[in-house]
Amino acid sequence: MSRITYFDFTNIIYSAIYVNGFMENADEYGYEFAVSHKVPPEIADVDPPSWLAKMNPYTLFRYEGEEQEPFFFCTYSGDMNGSEEADDGYYEPFLKRFKYFFKVNYNSDVIAQSEKLNRYAAKIKPVPVGFPIALEKPWRLRPQIGRPGWSRLAIKNRIRRLTRTVSLDKYRRLRQIDEDLDLFFLIRLYAMPGYEEENERRRNLIDLINKKMDRFNILVKYSQIDKQPDADWGTNEIAVMPHRDVLNNYARSRVGLYIRGLHGCLSFKFGELMALGKPIAGESLLNNRENMYKYDHFGEQFAYDDPEELVDRIIYLLKHPDYREELKQANIETFENSFTPKPVTQYILDQMSIQRSR
Repeated sequence: MSRITYFDFTNIIYSAIYVNGFMENADEYGYEFAVSHKVPPEIADVDPPSWLAKMNPYTLFRYEGEEQEPFFFCTYSGDMNGSEEADDGYYEPFLKRFKYFFKVNYNSDVIAQSEKLNRYAAKIKPVPVGFPIALEKPWRLRPQIGRPGWSRLAIKNRIRRLTRTVSLDKYRRLRQIDEDLDLFFLIRLYAMPGYEEENERRRNLIDLINKKMDRFNILVKYSQIDKQPDADWGTNEIAVMPHRDVLNNYARSRVGLYIRGLHGCLSFKFGELMALGKPIAGESLLNNRENMYKYDHFGEQFAYDDPEELVDRIIYLLKHPDYREELKQANIETFENSFTPKPVTQYILDQMSIQRSR
């Protein structure tokens, strides 16, 4: 019998959607799904402090089957879409040794412009989406004291994520919540050097929404990451809000506002808004474009890079409830058919030429 083994060194915020999907597809594709807490010998000679420190957005697997030689593959759900430095979203030891490297923020133009990444272009593949979702069988990924990568902090974080991450059924139930807000939007600002321009862009968007939508029922704020104790970030600041409260407020909103993540990435918020079935007013999607714009109504929803046009689009949607309902139903259908764990991992399996057994 074929086997897919997940090596549990990673952050389940990034990996759970794929782990859930591979468990769910096991019978249909005829493989056993296993979990390992050991360092695979094929990468044991890679400097452990180096690769373990980089594993946060990675999910690492090995496939063993009769029809192919055993091979490693991984998914990467981080912000970076790549550059001349292959570690900028691509860990080169994995590119060298793995047969497939699946990437949420896949960008063929970036790969084509990088001499280093071009060497591995054939094994770099797109994966549709990544976003936080609870494990369906959490007991299989319990913390492993004494195993590689399991510091006290890692164990504490794993327990917290196992107990607090939202399930797929919870996302579905939130679609039924009363929509008593016209717009909820919460965005992060960063105190670290190098993010000043991005912070300014986000602050300006919040100010514009407050100015143009003062007659609507809105709640739009920003919170800070690593804020300096004496910093004054303005009147739109809000204390960090628990993730469950954030999702509840997005569910209450009649329109979902989507802006790209750092480095133009396809952020977690994309998957969350789709899971909630929100009609979306959003900026253009820069990564995975070839796949994303094939979905129904995406060209209408993700097209507004000018802040004025983006806010005007929100107002337009709020004034047209029948059109909002059309977008909502289309997004729910797209999510259920393409962005839940089972179809996401089917897309990965098909790209690896793993055949269904029944």
